[in-house]
Parts: sequence; structure tokens; C-alpha cells
Amino acid sequence: MGRAKAWEFDKPQATAKKAAYRAAQREVVVATVRRYNGQIPIVQNLDFGHTDPQIPMPYGGRARIDADKREIWASF
Repeated sequence: MGRAKAWEFDKPQATAKKAAYRAAQREVVVATVRRYNGQIPIVQNLDFGHTDPQIPMPYGGRARIDADKREIWASF
């Protein structure tokens, strides 16, 4: 899951407020996923999606996640 964007050009936020918003978003995602699956790895806080900076994630590539080592590989 990409990092939640915690500001807009016309609504700037203080650093502490952005951090609190992002933490709340992460907690909601974890709580929601855990209701359905208590074991699946949850990858969050990445620079893709509606965030800044925004790294493109093209469709059709391959990705591998090693939850034990906390590593992610992607090739496009």
C-alpha cells in the first residue's frame, strides 16, 4: 500500500499533523486486513499511489516480497 498523502497544495499541514494522519491510516489498514487474515504480510508506506514523491508502478511486471527479511523486489 502506498503512503497516505497527508497534504494538498491548498491545504498544507504541519509535519506532526501529517505524521499523525499517516499513522492513523496505517492503523486502519492493519486492523481491517487483520479482521480477515491474521497471517498475511502487510506492506505499507511505499512511494506509489496518491502520494509525493510518486514512483510509477507499471502493470505487467513481477514483484516478490520476503516478509521475513522485509525485502521487496520488482522488475518491469
